[in-house]
Amino acid sequence: MTWNMQLISAPFQCFLDLTVCFPAAGRYSQYLKQTEVRLISHAECKSVAYYGDLITKSMLCAGSPDWNTDSCKGDSGGPLVCEVSGRIFLFGVVSWGEGCAKRNKPGVYTQVTNYNKWINDT
Repeated sequence: MTWNMQLISAPFQCFLDLTVCFPAAGRYSQYLKQTEVRLISHAECKSVAYYGDLITKSMLCAGSPDWNTDSCKGDSGGPLVCEVSGRIFLFGVVSWGEGCAKRNKPGVYTQVTNYNKWINDT
């Protein structure tokens, strides 16, 4: 393994107090890029100010504090990874969002922890 290629683990729970994560993201680039986003609580993302009832239990939201970076069109299926105690975990899979890097419209990700049993059984 090298610094740019490492094993990745699926977490057993989503750490809401963990704030900094990295989705593979970029605006229509032929090269893989990453950005830094912060996890947003499920309650906040489900609020009327964000996405309301569009957010389900199998989703999580993340965005940059100043709303200037985000996963975007073409990033769907890419990873949202977070570092916990020196280990890299796959927390989410890029799913959807309203535009790119829009205020109060964070990226929406499939929450991998909801599928741990299926992943382990497969």
